Amino acid sequence: MARHYNRGLRLPIVHLDHYSQLQGEISGLDQGTDDDYVTNVALIVPLDQSEFVEGTYQVEYHQSTVTIRLYKVRSAQHDPVFRIGKHVQFGASPELQGIPFSTFTDNRGEYPCFYAELIFPYRLKDWMTSSNDETTKITGVRSADKIQALAILNRLFGSPDYPADVRPLQYEDATAFLETYFKKGNPSPVFQLLTALASRNAFEESIIEYLGPSGLESVLKHVAEIAEEAQTRAIKSETDLLETVMLVITRVVKHHVEDRNWIEPFWDGSRKVRIDGKSVTVPARPKEEIRIQPTLHVLLHIMLYPLGIHVLRETDEGIGNLDFRCVYTTKDGTPISTSVEFKLAHHGRIKHGLTRQLPAYLRANQSKSGVFLVMWFKDHKGRFFKEPKHRTRSEMVEWLRETAKGIGQEQGVTIRTVMIDASIRPSASKL
Repeated sequence: MARHYNRGLRLPIVHLDHYSQLQGEISGLDQGTDDDYVTNVALIVPLDQSEFVEGTYQVEYHQSTVTIRLYKVRSAQHDPVFRIGKHVQFGASPELQGIPFSTFTDNRGEYPCFYAELIFPYRLKDWMTSSNDETTKITGVRSADKIQALAILNRLFGSPDYPADVRPLQYEDATAFLETYFKKGNPSPVFQLLTALASRNAFEESIIEYLGPSGLESVLKHVAEIAEEAQTRAIKSETDLLETVMLVITRVVKHHVEDRNWIEPFWDGSRKVRIDGKSVTVPARPKEEIRIQPTLHVLLHIMLYPLGIHVLRETDEGIGNLDFRCVYTTKDGTPISTSVEFKLAHHGRIKHGLTRQLPAYLRANQSKSGVFLVMWFKDHKGRFFKEPKHRTRSEMVEWLRETAKGIGQEQGVTIRTVMIDASIRPSASKL
């Protein structure tokens, strides 16, 4: 598996470093000496097919013999890191809510992948004694256990016993690993420690790859331009905030999805599956609304944060969960907000979302303005996606505009609508 890094691209987003999850009673690991234990360290090795040679190897290290098992994992069900971390929610970072744990693993949820399991005939416990001093806070946590594992792998890959050429692994090459502890002679694990994001740039690189680096570079350029413009016109009212949010959605998100064909984050790609022993191609399909929301949230956060606008996701308004609430404090200390409700164009309750949900959220927030954001997936000929069946794209745009206008006149609110076309379209060379 090739290594890809995006050095130099910096996101205006909360940084997250070195996440750990424990399983079992840690007190069971304090008893006895290091030699009473066996430590298994499992991690994905970023090797290409030509570099990977499955098998069991042994390496002499610090007067001990470490056994290394290299094997292929073909599904999430058999992925040791994913099995432990799949329910993880990075609650300390609100813009990450709903993004799957696989985003922060080294294979990004893609299979097959290559694993290394290192079996140490003693207890590795650097993480139990790591200091939390000011130096650690500045430099970040560097796992000595992970360093040992990578050093041993490099010793194997550089030896005549390994029948393929592999360049030395670096600390950043492995960002998630699982340590499992056994008492010698007992096959049941005493304790497990999962560590993720174990390198300085792992978090940002995961988010960049999740959204797509080529699109993000252009997005950040547009964000910088809008932020520079914003210096000349302050946000003083809810109307100003609404216009700023609309400017960002239309000029950045809509532009990049429609004009630059940045649609990959919103589709599940076609894939091959086996049904009754036969290989069947499952066509590409739009992601479900609940799986697109986290992507939109990260994008809106990246774009609005430099303007001093905070994007809260799925806030409980007492009558249900609003998709996004954009919050800003004016220079005179007045808090203002505008609501954003998101729906797929083919959603069966899109009318309810526009005519009932969003107006109700506005009343709950004592707000007079909001955005109804719709994503469209049906291509012109209906070849890749056919819904909604009873409206064309232009008909949907007109219906949204006229319906929102009617609600505004009836209830004394301002609802702006925007539809983003994320349909699969032919490349410009084939038009």
